[in-house]
Amino acid sequence: LADFKKRGVNIIAVSMDTHEQAAESRRDWQLDGLNIGFGLTTEEAVQWELFISGYRNPLGVDEVFSQPGLFLIRPDRTIYSIFLQSSEFARPNMDQILAAIDFIIPDSSE
Repeated sequence: LADFKKRGVNIIAVSMDTHEQAAESRRDWQLDGLNIGFGLTTEEAVQWELFISGYRNPLGVDEVFSQPGLFLIRPDRTIYSIFLQSSEFARPNMDQILAAIDFIIPDSSE
């Protein structure tokens, strides 16, 4: 997180989780300092072109969630780059994302 902040990059993590689930994730994963949004709807996830998955939990309730997406958004709010995941593993390498930021924003690592 600090490496992104020193480059002037703001980060927010958004999910379809409830407020309670987001708070639990913040606590369990020690995500202090990370802006966390929650309550993304299926319709909003589809608008962002995220892959939607589902499963039946042990209580027999169908659960729907979005797979991860990483968006680099310019200050003018246009999208520079999108990384979409169609499964729950194989995330983008953050060192490579930082290198891309250094490429597109000269002198951003100083």
